[in-house]
Amino acid sequence: MEILSFNLPEGVQKYLREKKIPKEWFYLLASLIVYRGGTEDVKALMPEADFENDLGMDSLDKVQVVMDIERVFDIQIADDEAERFYTLADILEYLRNKVSDVKLSEFVELD
Repeated sequence: MEILSFNLPEGVQKYLREKKIPKEWFYLLASLIVYRGGTEDVKALMPEADFENDLGMDSLDKVQVVMDIERVFDIQIADDEAERFYTLADILEYLRNKVSDVKLSEFVELD
């Protein structure tokens, strides 16, 4: 899987700055969503985008994204926590609170 790189809209950049979330995390999450069958329209990939309504993902797609995140960030996400992930912002803020840093150059190919 290739990590997407695209021009982030100003609203996304502002959100990431204000929340102190690395833009690489946003690129990684966007890439996982596209890889797992969500929207390919990068303009739809906004922090407030809802997985089902805006990105066209079902519950299985979301579970796969959560499992990918666990592997990439080497963390365990409890099922009750993952059930509260409705938007990209939910995952980004969870990561901000749980993860200090990750080297995306060490990103492993996903099955």
